[in-house]
Amino acid sequence: MAASEFPFFQSPPPTLRHLPLVHEPKRIDAEGRPAPPRPPRNVDRSQHGAALMGRIDEIEREVGDEPALIEGEPSGRVGLPLEIHTAWGHTLGAEHAHALTTNAEIEVLLAVPERDESGQERTRLVLHVPYGKLHVLREKFRRFSEESTPKGKTPNPWVANLEEIARAAVAGLWTDEEALPDDAERRWWEFWLHDKGDNLEVFRFLSERFGIELKRGVLKFLDRRVLIGRATRGQLEEAVPLLDCLAELRRARTLHLEWTDLSAAEQQEMVDHIGDRLEPPGEDAPSVALLDTGVNRGHPLLENLLRPEDNHTIFGDGDASDCCSGDGHGTLSAGLATYGDLREVLANSEAIQLRHALEGVRMIDEVRPHEPENYGKVTQQAVHTVETQRHDRKRVFAMPISSEGANDGRPSSWSAAVDALAFGSEEEGEPKRLIFLSAGNTDYLNAQEPLIYPDANHGRDH
Repeated sequence: MAASEFPFFQSPPPTLRHLPLVHEPKRIDAEGRPAPPRPPRNVDRSQHGAALMGRIDEIEREVGDEPALIEGEPSGRVGLPLEIHTAWGHTLGAEHAHALTTNAEIEVLLAVPERDESGQERTRLVLHVPYGKLHVLREKFRRFSEESTPKGKTPNPWVANLEEIARAAVAGLWTDEEALPDDAERRWWEFWLHDKGDNLEVFRFLSERFGIELKRGVLKFLDRRVLIGRATRGQLEEAVPLLDCLAELRRARTLHLEWTDLSAAEQQEMVDHIGDRLEPPGEDAPSVALLDTGVNRGHPLLENLLRPEDNHTIFGDGDASDCCSGDGHGTLSAGLATYGDLREVLANSEAIQLRHALEGVRMIDEVRPHEPENYGKVTQQAVHTVETQRHDRKRVFAMPISSEGANDGRPSSWSAAVDALAFGSEEEGEPKRLIFLSAGNTDYLNAQEPLIYPDANHGRDH
């Protein structure tokens, strides 16, 4: 449902709109009957309401006393996030949160229950209040404090459960499942912005002034804009005006980190960072044997993990490198087999303990293509080549390649050869093997294809 400016990660434009909830929420029990209202906290209405109104007045003065932040700042600041806590042992229901937002463009950003060690609960709310709308909350508190309904009841009785009101800080805007980092490391964050007014321009301007590095792209949702930026937690905590632009703060998902945008020096720094954390596999570790276009051992992330004697070829030239594939397919597959999603590895600082080794077999050469009827024999030769070198090693085979031409899934001589290798039916006493095979291709430059996989494979010629 998002259209992205990041290359390769563009989704189709949205075709469905959000479902509007036009009725006020009501609490019901499991049988569909309205649940009895929870009694509010017993407080002195006048004193409690006055205290809450005083806190709103303080926040209003804080906002009003702030200078134009920095000369040249774009106009049109959107609003500010407020964090509200109820008293321990007292909570707010959905209808109460809804009551806080009525008669204004106030938005509930977050509503979560919290529990202390003794088992008592409270509710934590984060609201986004447009500038000039704080008086709406103040009026709700005033009515609770000073008025009564025509039937002599207390207006907005849920106000009694409110305990703390403050401008939301970094912790209040954090919505990620992981714990908020509590260190001084400069890391990547996802900044979820309100799509209102000049909010995006204001955020970019303030990020530059507070020394926060932003990536170029913007992920666009119907009512949000998401930017990726790098900063320390301390920088964010000091950039209070910048937080006013946010709806949420999360850890940057590696999908959005364009590592290839880094300079050569920065990329080398990342490679060195991986090398420093790498714990190679033991001598007797099992291996992944790649049947592909060969592997370039000279790659700095592979040279210490793929020994020369474990890199093979079925061709007479003796060259086991990824020399003729054009796109380095075998080397890329080797990186995937070794590290998994490399973006995840780059995004943390944990030790990398490899529990499996790597073996390679160059069995494909675009300059010297095999005849289709020989694919089965070629695959058997590649498997036997690697097994001859280390027959005692436990291994799995991976063949991330496919043939050209239409294929409706019916058996072929190639698939029969692979079946024979897997089930050990070539000769009596043959070992059984675990072989991972590719199952069709998708065009990663075409945003539509991954969304309709596997149907997209039926229209492809390889």
